[in-house]
Amino acid sequence: MVTSGLRMGPFLLVPSGLPDRHQSISGPFRRAARRRFMLKNFAITFGALLLLGGIGTLLWSNMSRFLEQPQFTLVASHGPIEIRQYKSAAAAEVTVMGDRDEAARDAFRILFRYISGNNGATDKISMTAPVIQSPTDAESWTVAFYLPSDFSPETAPQPEDTRVSIVPISDATVAAIRFSGRWSPQNLKEQQARLEAFLQEEGLTALGPPTFAFFNDPLTPPPFRRNEVQIRISG
Repeated sequence: MVTSGLRMGPFLLVPSGLPDRHQSISGPFRRAARRRFMLKNFAITFGALLLLGGIGTLLWSNMSRFLEQPQFTLVASHGPIEIRQYKSAAAAEVTVMGDRDEAARDAFRILFRYISGNNGATDKISMTAPVIQSPTDAESWTVAFYLPSDFSPETAPQPEDTRVSIVPISDATVAAIRFSGRWSPQNLKEQQARLEAFLQEEGLTALGPPTFAFFNDPLTPPPFRRNEVQIRISG
């Protein structure tokens, strides 16, 4: 191959006006390398997002497991429906006027202030799960926080807010249906109907109205929430 230029000793001087073949192909190589670099960065970023999403999903779906929950013995299981024998416990509860959403928000704030130190001992009390909601009548709801198991109604700090009551919860046999999704009236009504139909099919007698148990905070995506409808039944 002949290259035009002037040789000076071991060096070949190529005139600036003549294209070098290495220079002529370096542009496409640089563009290809840039594309590979961008694709590699995209793959790394996408993989990191998937990993973080998986970790977030795992934490969301298991967050309630880090909170103390009332103790029970599983008696029987029928798909999403369980029959449980609960031990006695203590709870802080408040009754608030309004529809379920409005009452739940107001009651949660009142109860959260109680466990945050708005009590006679100014003690901070650990959060537990689930938060229990039950209709008192057509215009009000009662919302309750279970107290940690080392408290009884006699030893629990007394509330400063007179709207809060410390109540005993007796041991009971409970039928519960577990489900995920939004806390919409339609979703709750559908699950309540499923549980009541099960009780009728099995010849089990309800001892009171249903209660709704919510194990997660509102920031948990609906598909990863643990919700329950619970009904006390005759043992």
